[in-house]
Amino acid sequence: MTGLLILECSFYICATLALLYCFFGGYWTGPSILGFAPSVNLVVAGGIAQEISFASLVKIPGMAIIRFAPDNISASSKGREAMIYLAYIYDFYDSLPDIMIFTHGYEEDRRSYRPFESTVELLDRLDLDAVFEQKFIPFNFKSPYKDPSHPFTENPFISTAFLEHFAGESLPVAMNGSCSQFAVSKDAIHALPRQRYKQHLELLRVAYATTDQAGKAWDYMWTWLFLHEARAPIPFKALCKNWHVCFGSQWEMDSWGSLVDERDDKRDQMASQTVDYGLSTLGGEMKRLEETIEALKMEAVKRGRDERYRERATRNMFSPAVESHLLDLLI
Repeated sequence: MTGLLILECSFYICATLALLYCFFGGYWTGPSILGFAPSVNLVVAGGIAQEISFASLVKIPGMAIIRFAPDNISASSKGREAMIYLAYIYDFYDSLPDIMIFTHGYEEDRRSYRPFESTVELLDRLDLDAVFEQKFIPFNFKSPYKDPSHPFTENPFISTAFLEHFAGESLPVAMNGSCSQFAVSKDAIHALPRQRYKQHLELLRVAYATTDQAGKAWDYMWTWLFLHEARAPIPFKALCKNWHVCFGSQWEMDSWGSLVDERDDKRDQMASQTVDYGLSTLGGEMKRLEETIEALKMEAVKRGRDERYRERATRNMFSPAVESHLLDLLI
């Protein structure tokens, strides 16, 4: 009888765990699997109320919007986001939420984060469980072909900044592509002592006294700060795993982007045209492009709803940055 009771209890426990697994999308790490949503702060670097109005449209449950503009940092946040991010981490180190999303204090041009039409769509589609799993997710979808992951050999300023901020460490052979906006977990931040962020902030403040480009180096160093490793996510796989938009390959994703470039060029041309949209040749070409672009994106979104597909498609998501030029051999 006791054995039967234990068996029945085991059955109900397994059944309950299975239901939880299905309900929460199959992720077993992070607070969400425990039955409550993680605390999330959207930290907007400086900006004015009119510029950050996009933040109020983001639909992440329970998200707090923090417009952070320290008095001792220039009111113009553009180009100084790194200082603001570091200052926020240092000031609130002991009371951080589970996840922080760091963004610019203005709405991005839609070309910055394709295939998303806006920063709002970018954030709404972000998988928060993926942030817990990976600890740090850069918002960068450019192919390494167009955005080389070898900034240290191409830009001495960046290599100098790295050696200043990470004294005693060897230069990585390569790093991830440029990224000035990202999501990071509290655990990743707390892997370093609070004073470390103060040191980086002071070094950056000194650098800004001589050049307005000081923060640019940090676009390549956030991954090293939080993960202490050089890795380059294959863009189409990162997009699939972290945002559930799954193109079939990197070539397919880049081809889709080329179609968007062509459409935007025609849109710019039409802006200078006085001919009616429906009758113009440009209008007809742009309409066909719009239909193709939307159909390909919807197919990618449809694939992204399939958890098994995402699991298969995103294996070996991180390639060594030094090998990013061998992308076609890795997919």
